[in-house]
Amino acid sequence: NGYPMDIALSSDGQNLVVSYLVVDGINVKSRIAFYNFGMTGEEKGDQLIGGFDFKDCVISKVSYMSGSKVVAAADDKLIFFKTGKTISKNNTVEIRKTIKSIAVNDKYIAMVLENDTKSAQEKYQAVVYNKNGRNVMEHEFSSEYTKLLLGEKEIVLAGNYHFSVLNFAGHEMYQKDFKKRISNVSLTGKKRRYLITYEDNINLLELRKKWSTHGRNSFRYIWIISDFSGSNRISKRSDEKYAQSCKDRGRRA
Repeated sequence: NGYPMDIALSSDGQNLVVSYLVVDGINVKSRIAFYNFGMTGEEKGDQLIGGFDFKDCVISKVSYMSGSKVVAAADDKLIFFKTGKTISKNNTVEIRKTIKSIAVNDKYIAMVLENDTKSAQEKYQAVVYNKNGRNVMEHEFSSEYTKLLLGEKEIVLAGNYHFSVLNFAGHEMYQKDFKKRISNVSLTGKKRRYLITYEDNINLLELRKKWSTHGRNSFRYIWIISDFSGSNRISKRSDEKYAQSCKDRGRRA
């Protein structure tokens, strides 16, 4: 089959998808193989229930999503599959920029692309697609980062000292350059709560919505940072301009 590049296991443990790199002389192609370890796979003998070849690309990441969907990320495209007793290719999204980072959860896939022709203020572009391949967010930014995380409906960018959160409306809900070096950032599994780990401490950062008394359906977000010594403090940042732009407008997702 070639050289394995990535594997992913379905949540029920019954299905496996593998990306292979196949080299034949000067020709390179990627192969996606689908295996089933239940009754469907036993009928095939070798558990292989489907496969697809893609010429002149390298598929470095494969992931299961909800609803028996699989996404494969190549260097120039996203490929979406529907799995079951048979495997079908649902959609392909062409990517015309260099992919810097990828994050996937059950419902969405987020990427940061390099904006080679843009200014320093628009060095990167964050894009999000749903599990059917529909674009739900695009946002350009310049902050350097080392880690991309994908939350419920937001993406998190973390660097050595920088931390920022973008929602799917393309708004920067929070951004801060910390004085202490950030060792790691983790999602907590709870909405708008994040763990920030330093060399000597861990903070819980939480976003809360505060309704305004100045206008109907107007609100702003405040961030509460707690450390594990039990002390709390409210972040100095509360973006009134952003709050006024978020008067409960419906957002696609």
